[in-house]
Amino acid sequence: MFSNFFMASSADLYVLLYSESQKCFHIETVSAMIDKNVRMYLEGRSGDYVTIGIGSSVEELREIRSKLVEMRHGVAAPHFLVAPEE
Repeated sequence: MFSNFFMASSADLYVLLYSESQKCFHIETVSAMIDKNVRMYLEGRSGDYVTIGIGSSVEELREIRSKLVEMRHGVAAPHFLVAPEE
């Protein structure tokens, strides 16, 4: 919808997103993320998914996700929770 204003989908990158409220990871294209963000802005809504990685392939982001989950296991701070695997 709006993503064509920001990036051509033929050269799209992927983003790794995380929702603390849902304890869930999500991978999508940058253009899809921007499209959703623009729609949410126009509708006056917000979400809690945050971008924690960007890469050229889904496989690359799955590797990053695995490393981040391992790193979070090692943190003793009580506010860190480990998300389940997708």
